[in-house]
This record gives sequence, structure tokens and C-alpha cells, in this order.
Amino acid sequence: MQIKELAERSGVTVKAVRYYESRGLLSPGRAANGYREVRRRGRAGGA
Repeated sequence: MQIKELAERSGVTVKAVRYYESRGLLSPGRAANGYREVRRRGRAGGA
């Protein structure tokens, strides 16, 4: 998913997601077009 979708689903701003990335809390890959792509993983502690 792209950064905008991640922000919307997480209830934070795109700027916050970029901040988390800069602090090493996220490590998104890059698509061929250079956009960040975050792969969806399971949520901690939940089913």
C-alpha cells in the first residue's frame, strides 16, 4: 500500500508516517516509480 493509504488506515498524517520512517520505525520499499510501498503485516497481539 502507498503511504497515503497507510496514513488513512492508521489515523495519522502522511507527515507522521514520513517521520516514523526517518526514525527507523518503518522501512518501506520503493516501487518502480519511486513511491514508497509499505507491505501489510499482521497486527501485534491480535487475531
